[in-house]
Amino acid sequence: MRNSINTWSLMLIVSVFITSCSSKLSNPNIDKLETQEQVLKRSTELNNTKLELEKEKLRNANLVSDVDNINKQASASSERAKDLSARLSRNPGDQSLSRKADNAAKESARDAKRARKLNNDLDKSTTEIRNLERKIKDLESELDEMKSKVEFVPNQNN
Repeated sequence: MRNSINTWSLMLIVSVFITSCSSKLSNPNIDKLETQEQVLKRSTELNNTKLELEKEKLRNANLVSDVDNINKQASASSERAKDLSARLSRNPGDQSLSRKADNAAKESARDAKRARKLNNDLDKSTTEIRNLERKIKDLESELDEMKSKVEFVPNQNN
């Protein structure tokens, strides 16, 4: 009975020792596959970032067009308000002209506010494009580094 307990204890100690040591052993094929898995994950991240960049570039092009249009509109409404204000200063008692000048000034202010908002959106979009381009560059260099590690892992299939 005592001998069987010693045998079980010895087997338990040996199995614990083997289990603890086995995690420290490394198989180059497993390392290579794990590195390849990381390469695939980074490649996916890179492709998603490139897709995001293209979408942002399209959004940016639309914003450029919108900014050009609203800037022209704001300039025209500002010019109209300035013209009506000058006419009103020559004829201060004209109520109709006064209402037109007031409405033109309000329209000019609205157009200027929209132009400012669109210009801010354009600035944010341009900054986002720069950030995405920087992220793509970093991912590409990281990916190149990882690929070179995968290629130079020695093959032990002898």
